[in-house]
Amino acid sequence: MKRLSASLPLLAAATLAGGALTGCTTLNTMKGSLSSLTGGKKDPKKEAEKPATGADEFKGLPKDEAAFILACRTLAAKGGTVEGREGWLFSAAELRTLGAPRSAATARHKALVTSLTAYAAKLKKDGVQFILVPIAPKAMACADQLPGEEKLKARRNDTHLQQLYRELEAGGVTVVDPASDMLGSRQGAYPKTDARWSGHAAEEAAGRVYKALKSSPWVKAVVRDKNIASEKGTLTLLGDLADALKTKPAEESLPLLAIGTRDSSGLKPLAAAPGKSPVVVVGDGNALAWHASGIPEAYKGTPKAGFPDQLGALLGVPVEVRGESSLSWQEAPSRFAPGSSKEVKAVVWCLSAGHFLGEPAAAVAAPSAAVNRKPTASRSPVEDLPVPTPLPGGTGLQIRDPNLEMRRQ
Repeated sequence: MKRLSASLPLLAAATLAGGALTGCTTLNTMKGSLSSLTGGKKDPKKEAEKPATGADEFKGLPKDEAAFILACRTLAAKGGTVEGREGWLFSAAELRTLGAPRSAATARHKALVTSLTAYAAKLKKDGVQFILVPIAPKAMACADQLPGEEKLKARRNDTHLQQLYRELEAGGVTVVDPASDMLGSRQGAYPKTDARWSGHAAEEAAGRVYKALKSSPWVKAVVRDKNIASEKGTLTLLGDLADALKTKPAEESLPLLAIGTRDSSGLKPLAAAPGKSPVVVVGDGNALAWHASGIPEAYKGTPKAGFPDQLGALLGVPVEVRGESSLSWQEAPSRFAPGSSKEVKAVVWCLSAGHFLGEPAAAVAAPSAAVNRKPTASRSPVEDLPVPTPLPGGTGLQIRDPNLEMRRQ
């Protein structure tokens, strides 16, 4: 069976080459191919009478997306860290999520839409904007580096998610989807050895969010801090996905745009006092990457170059961060309750799109309970982050252009 499993990505691509998957014809072709691989003989008449199990899952999907889903299922079975092409590493857990039957995601989307549209409506009543930033998972953005005999394409393999985003927008939720900026391993959206997005991808996404906010009256009224500046640099590290490998790959160098306020001692990270910033970023490991110490594991907390930092630089004021590495969308509403602050003008959720797939609908917490849940002692309602330290100093940051002016949009 190991031999058969290893051939599935190739089989999927070859089977689907005729176009979008529709009905029983494509499924029966796949069954015939599997039969030939295992050496079994099937009675065509009996096979024709069997129900087309799984046909509805792929009906109408582009051939490349169906092949991607099947490949993810096969690769996820390896567990731990999956080694791809050219030294790229992927998480088997993420692959398992992306390869899960889309019927499970569809079943939970109704609850998600109901919860998020109600949350957005409550915020709007208080004069607070709500923006959802779903981050394309690494295996989708960099599908061209997944292992297999047949090279997959890095494309929008998320038809169900795109439909979800349309439903959310129809319900009054502003969705800023940066996926189109992240497709293809050459785009630099992810490090080779880590599961979280790169500083470059965070910078691009912050620019999109700023464009969605900049026409708001409160943004125009913000008193910008003229001391906010940026410095280009590089950071060398080995990502978390390499931990499970016996033979460690080489460290990689990542470009980072450090953000902070400049004074006579150098560049100091932006820091927002709790409840005093007009913007609150709520998120998981993507929101905290390159911002919070230890996310990724080898990152020491400086320079500050994550999504909140880039957004704060564009707005001209520090933004407050409320999150934790594994924060789910069910827990996110508890991080900022409607009516809890008169200073806040916008709440931005920055979460992996994988949160909206994978686990069965039965495991989804009741949205109403999540909205009213109070943070526990182990989960700070403010910022799960260490005290900022000045730049530079012990960070491995190599400043290339210390006089670079902040890029504005």
